[in-house]
Amino acid sequence: MSKRNYQKNNRRQRFRKEFMRTRFLIFSLIFIAIASLCFAGRSSRWPKVRAAHLKKQPACMVCGGVKKIEVHHIIPFSQNPELELDPNNLITLCETKKYGINCHLLIGHCGNYRWSNPDVVQDANYWRLKIIEARNH
Repeated sequence: MSKRNYQKNNRRQRFRKEFMRTRFLIFSLIFIAIASLCFAGRSSRWPKVRAAHLKKQPACMVCGGVKKIEVHHIIPFSQNPELELDPNNLITLCETKKYGINCHLLIGHCGNYRWSNPDVVQDANYWRLKIIEARNH
């Protein structure tokens, strides 16, 4: 191979490497941008909203437990971040396993944390009445 062909070939290789490096950086930046939009962090006001909700609704809406309390979003934060701080989108559930159930997992997430229960308020009321009825008999 002549010196000229070698230099030409070398330039092509450098160009390809630089092109691939630039392409990798562009895709990395796009991925980071999409991930930051999809996995946006909690609002800095969340702790105050959570505390205010717990003052208003300090016990689990299913079993009445007051230990291991969770403030559960009726419409999940991941599906609608705008409702994160809306007090009407919050319900108190517990993870104490009082009466043998984890109310947050069972009622709030239908037994699987990957799922959400759109009828969590109705289900919490239904099971609270069932528990009260069972206690009275």
